[in-house]
Amino acid sequence: MALGVLGFAQGSGATRMMLVEEFTNASCPPCAAANPAFNALLNQNVSKVAAIKYQTNWPGADPMNAQTQTLVAPRVTYYAVSGVPDAAGDGNFIQDHPANWNQGTIDTRSAVASPFTLNVSHVLSADFDSVYITIQATAVTAVNASGAGAMKLRVAMTEREIAFTSAPGTNGEKEFFDVMRDMYPNANGTVLNDSWAVNATQTFTFSRGIPTYVYDKSQIGVVAFIQDDGSKEVHQAGKSEPIPFAIDVKGVALTGIPGFLCGVTTTTANFELKNVGANPLTSATLDIKVDGTSVGTQPWTGNLAAGASTPVVINNIPVTGGSHTVQVVASVTGDNNTNNNAASAMYAAASAPSAPPIVEGFETATFPPANWAREDVGNDGIGWERRTNASGFGNSTACVRVYFYQSPANQIDNFYLPKLDLSNAATAKITFDRAYAQYQTENDKVEIQGSTDCGATWNTYWTKSGTAMATAPATTSSFVPTNTQWVKDSCWIGAPGNADVQLRLKATSAYGNNALFDNFNVEIVNTVGIDKFDDIKFGIYPNPAHSVANLDMNLKNGGNVTIQIANLNGQIVKTQSQGKLASGAHKVTVDTDNLASGTYMITVDVDGATKTQFLNIQ
Repeated sequence: MALGVLGFAQGSGATRMMLVEEFTNASCPPCAAANPAFNALLNQNVSKVAAIKYQTNWPGADPMNAQTQTLVAPRVTYYAVSGVPDAAGDGNFIQDHPANWNQGTIDTRSAVASPFTLNVSHVLSADFDSVYITIQATAVTAVNASGAGAMKLRVAMTEREIAFTSAPGTNGEKEFFDVMRDMYPNANGTVLNDSWAVNATQTFTFSRGIPTYVYDKSQIGVVAFIQDDGSKEVHQAGKSEPIPFAIDVKGVALTGIPGFLCGVTTTTANFELKNVGANPLTSATLDIKVDGTSVGTQPWTGNLAAGASTPVVINNIPVTGGSHTVQVVASVTGDNNTNNNAASAMYAAASAPSAPPIVEGFETATFPPANWAREDVGNDGIGWERRTNASGFGNSTACVRVYFYQSPANQIDNFYLPKLDLSNAATAKITFDRAYAQYQTENDKVEIQGSTDCGATWNTYWTKSGTAMATAPATTSSFVPTNTQWVKDSCWIGAPGNADVQLRLKATSAYGNNALFDNFNVEIVNTVGIDKFDDIKFGIYPNPAHSVANLDMNLKNGGNVTIQIANLNGQIVKTQSQGKLASGAHKVTVDTDNLASGTYMITVDVDGATKTQFLNIQ
């Protein structure tokens, strides 16, 4: 138990502890930029400041806010916060962007004597499910409130450190400090006496169950402050630091599992075990779970001093096709703080090959569907996800989305289809519906790729980005397509005759806007010229071609026309843009002089609608 005890010379005022209230968000890029230096400043002044971080509900997702928004909102309103990050010091002393704070900001305010001392302490119940808080406020100089009922005592439970394995929002932050978790009795506080004579004292006690969303009970602290609501000035702050548990084991991280597994039945992982208790740790039992089901236990013995950690290799984790979550839970007799005992990681694994067709419209709630898998390469918690507010041409309510709108630039997210057995296929094709809008001019990109060597190498069969991928006008709102903002698309799949083909959609973010896909259909197509789209007609001559191939095209609808030539492995060897063509007949010449002799697939793309035929080159 730690006390916020402040010394004073009677009549002259007490040593001040400055209150720092920051408003921040886990999906706010400027917050991620400013917080490291701001946190370092606060950590250098632990004897001078008491900090509370309020996680706001904008500009994006933040699970810590979702847990506490009803308490955060009144403080946002109190300070008229309109953007994050923002930080208030002692209420009305300073309210500014954290990047504009420095040591002088704290020293200047700390030099101002306070009219109060504030002693703050807390203990946890024997079963560690409740907190008991005691606060004693004493006036060391006479002080009056600015108005009736204006003087308030506010009390906050904070979680000193919250560390996530993957970023809970989109700005990449994984560590958060002094996060507000509860307020007593609420964000409005407790009304104090309007007038205080020298040595006047009031004592307050609060007790309440610890919220179930607290990540680590050993990180619970308490911050209290006296604030005059008339001026918003904070007269004094105090804090009670987290109380170490005697026995407390923590699972820090689970690492080392490849993001995509293929051709294996088991894998290993590295579990970081830490002793955050006061007593030495000599043994623990590690329970290994896959998708919440225990698959075995592993003992650990050693000698970890308080604060020490050690890596433990976890063996024989079973691997099956699809996306799965591996969790390791450490247990020790006498550990009553079990919220911090586990660490987890996800993996994607290839399924056993099966022959086409593969048909998927994402209508069932289970996601990913059976034998599909998603890989979050950057481990930011954002990527391919099922949505139920849109679908291809409005034929249902479900589709799959890659969330470029919140995904950091250069973030890669992969979405794996079930493995294909194309041993009986001369050619195979994938058709799908898609929709995309740019945010402004960003070049988000999606590729359809295939591998025949368990992901060691990948061939690209289809790729679009930026304006070429757009099916709707740019919008600064998170893009949700209407029924008319979808297009049909397709591409040929390489590796005909191969019994082991892995397909994936590779999404590379430019921090733009959302791309949505639906109605995937992988099928064997062994007849030249068969295509599902009747709006494009073209003939090729000569065929076989030598140095050039001529296309006679007839377009039912005009649009942006691109011509691609791919080999039978699906690799695009030539792309030729024709710009925007009107409906009707057109003649186009394609240079084939630099292409080796053989059989190719030539595709005409008009705003996402395609027609493909075979082209022989001699």
